[in-house]
Amino acid sequence: MIRALIFDFDGLIVDTEEPTFVCWQETFREHGHELPLAQYSDRLGRPPGSRDPLVWLQAKVSYQLDRDAILARYRARHREWIDRTEPRPGVLAWVDSARERGLGLAIASSSPRSWVVGELERLRISDRFDHIRCRDDVAEGKPSPDVYLSALSALDVAAGAALAIEDSPHGITAARSAGIRCLAVPNGITATLDTSHADYRLDSFTDAALDDILTRLDR
Repeated sequence: MIRALIFDFDGLIVDTEEPTFVCWQETFREHGHELPLAQYSDRLGRPPGSRDPLVWLQAKVSYQLDRDAILARYRARHREWIDRTEPRPGVLAWVDSARERGLGLAIASSSPRSWVVGELERLRISDRFDHIRCRDDVAEGKPSPDVYLSALSALDVAAGAALAIEDSPHGITAARSAGIRCLAVPNGITATLDTSHADYRLDSFTDAALDDILTRLDR
């Protein structure tokens, strides 16, 4: 029986992936180049900085990039877009349904705690989750299972009694490596990637009620 849900954050609760990719794509185009989605997608679900787009851009140009100036422009554009984002359709209905059922709720993210907590507070939903585990809390980020193992420990549930909900291949790998069944709910960017190693998949949280999924899992 499922006793807890563990959600990824970026791209799942809030679709931060499209703003991030588009802002990096705009940065590349300012220097006369494209950022292929196939190359960018290897960053998804990993800790920030593990795949640096500016390293890729530097390899494409013949001059030295002004990293500080480029990052300042990127961050300003990105922040402006992020401030307009809202939770993905249907996700809060799932969270509220889980709380009504008495399920434990955690977030397991490869992003820094300052980012995740800051965004949860901006959206006024931080009180909906019992535990938050981030890149800062573990030795390795996704696709390592560390952050999921930490979330299981905080929730005090076995892997078989939890369901992970992810949007990216690296996140799915992390959850499955922790022994947790995983539901993939990709966003507009990750929908193009291979999520076939998830146990289940929905195109949107609005495609099914949580009760229906839990009934299927508990058979």
